[in-house]
Amino acid sequence: MNDIIAERILEFLENTLAGRYLTCAQLAMILDRFPDGNLEYGEYGTYRVMLIISLFPNIVDLINIDMILKDLSANEVAMLIYRVGWLNLFNPMKIEGFYTLNLRRWEEKQMFRLLIVLNFIEIGPNWHNASYQFDMNSEIQSDWNVPTTWLVEPTLPNEGIISLKYTPEFFDLAARHALMPVVLSEAYREDYIRYGKPTIDSTEALFEKLPIQLSFVSDVQKKLCMKPSDKK
Repeated sequence: MNDIIAERILEFLENTLAGRYLTCAQLAMILDRFPDGNLEYGEYGTYRVMLIISLFPNIVDLINIDMILKDLSANEVAMLIYRVGWLNLFNPMKIEGFYTLNLRRWEEKQMFRLLIVLNFIEIGPNWHNASYQFDMNSEIQSDWNVPTTWLVEPTLPNEGIISLKYTPEFFDLAARHALMPVVLSEAYREDYIRYGKPTIDSTEALFEKLPIQLSFVSDVQKKLCMKPSDKK
């Protein structure tokens, strides 16, 4: 019976809010008042998760998505990441938290690059309880540190699962702002005024200041962006 009520509420909310823009605070309030919204909906969702996915294109301030995520269960957050993607949910300005990243997945590898950059810039230690395993069936290596060979793009592997908690002692808001082009959300207006408009070039410039040779842009993308005169 509860499933039937939750499904009808979900359908009503989707139809009512389909053409309306929402802030994260507004959607968080709706989710908080969704009775039985945490009941499972299929294999990869709950009724709350399905509502977030349905209304995701209507959110006007994705940079505040943490207001929605903080009241979800860990399982629901994992469902959202699986369904929507890390780079569509992540905000470099609020990077603190737990991460489990599979380097076989392109966007999770981008997330790993991002965490490496900030680990160098925001002088730490910043990574805590880091671990590594080759795959889900392999032994977990605790107290793990990033091998130096992983700090160079050609030798950064395309496999492996890394788990860690990022809690920096020092915050570099300018560097975090420069990383905004890697993700979907837009920067805060105040940060545009303070630090300027971030571009992928300003993001890539962060690597040039560090003893690492990584890049958020693939060689194919770089060739596509080259001017005709540079290709000769």
